[in-house]
Amino acid sequence: MQNTSEIKLESKISELLALSNETNAEIADEVGVSGATLSAYRQGQARPSFDSLVSMAEVFDVSLDYLVFGENSDSNEINAGPVVRYMGESLQDTQLRQAQRISMVSNVGHRISQKLDEEIENYLSDCSTQQLFSGTLSNPQVLALEENSVDIRLFLKSFHYNLLDQQTETPGKFFTTVVKNLSQGHTYQYLLPADSEDWVPVVDSFRDLLIDNMHSEATVRNNCEFRVTNTPTITGCGLYRLNMEELRSEHPVIYDFLLEHDYCSNRWVGYTIGPAESAQGTMVMDTDHLLESINIFEYLWEKAEPI
Repeated sequence: MQNTSEIKLESKISELLALSNETNAEIADEVGVSGATLSAYRQGQARPSFDSLVSMAEVFDVSLDYLVFGENSDSNEINAGPVVRYMGESLQDTQLRQAQRISMVSNVGHRISQKLDEEIENYLSDCSTQQLFSGTLSNPQVLALEENSVDIRLFLKSFHYNLLDQQTETPGKFFTTVVKNLSQGHTYQYLLPADSEDWVPVVDSFRDLLIDNMHSEATVRNNCEFRVTNTPTITGCGLYRLNMEELRSEHPVIYDFLLEHDYCSNRWVGYTIGPAESAQGTMVMDTDHLLESINIFEYLWEKAEPI
C-alpha cells in the first residue's frame, strides 16, 4: 500500500501549520530552517532534507508516514521507510539536474575547445605572424614600430615610402605617421647616399608637403633633418628608439617578439631595408648589428652635408 501512496507533504505542512497555535516563524525556528525555506517546503518549491523531515514530524507531533503520505503508522517508533522513496525521488531529481549540468558544461567546453583550435590555426596561418616569428617584419609591422617611436633614424636609398611622386607631391604610406610623430615632438633623421639620386628636389618636395600638412615650418625644420653622405651603400636601414610602454599597450605581440628574441637594446630596434621596392618584409637586426648600425649612422651623420 505504502509503495503506491501519493506524496502529500506540501498539503500536510499547510494543514499542520494552520492547526498549530504557533506562528510559521516560530515553527521554522524550531525546525531549524528559515521562514522562507519553510514556505518553500509548503509550496513544493523545495524539498526538505531527511533531518528537516524528522524535525518537522517532531515539532508537529506526527509520524513521518503522516507528514509525507497522510498515513499513520501503527508503531510509536519513527518509521523512516516511507520517507526513503520520497528522498529517493528527491535524489533522482538532484542527480538529473547534475547530469544535465555536466552535459551542458561538457558541451560548452567542447565548443570552446573547437573555437580555440580555430583561432590558433588562424593565428598561425597568418602571413604577418609567420614573418614575425621568422625574424622578418612586414610593412604594417614596421609602420607599427615607427608609430611608437620617439627618435627615428633612416638610411634610405629610395624615398617611396614617404613620397610616392615628387612632381605631384603624392605622399607615401608612411607619410601620415611622420606627420603624427613630428606633431608630438618626435624627431626624424634622414641620411641619404649621394650616389643614389639628386636629393635636393626630393627633400624640398617632401618638406613642403610636411609643412602644408602640419602648418608649422619651424616644427618640420627643427625636428626633421636631412643629410647627404658620400659613403656609398647597397641597402638601407631603419633605427627606432621606441616608446616601449605604448608599444606594449598597442602591439603586445610585436613587443613580446622583440624582447623574447633579444632584438631590442636600450629601447632601440633596427631593421634592414631590402634592395627591392616590391619586397614584402624587412629583416630585424640582432643587438650586435643594431649597436654597430647606430654607431655607423652617428659617424656618417656627423660628416654628412645638410639639405
